[in-house]
Amino acid sequence: APKPVPAPAAPPGIKHVWTKEDTYADLAFRYYGSIKETYWRLIYDHNKHIIGDHPNDIRVGLEIEIPPLPPELMKK
Repeated sequence: APKPVPAPAAPPGIKHVWTKEDTYADLAFRYYGSIKETYWRLIYDHNKHIIGDHPNDIRVGLEIEIPPLPPELMKK
């Protein structure tokens, strides 16, 4: 009998190096199709441990990770 195929793991996040032109809203739109705070906040919260305590603490050249969208935010 064929072996059961394990469920695919969540896709790994996408690496992104912050540039001086970047904004959280731009990245949220590029990767998720929405500029709403719910989406850009996902990017910040996922990277808060490397960005710092405020979204504006991000520095040019910092490599962040764009996390996969949680199921509840997937467009229906």
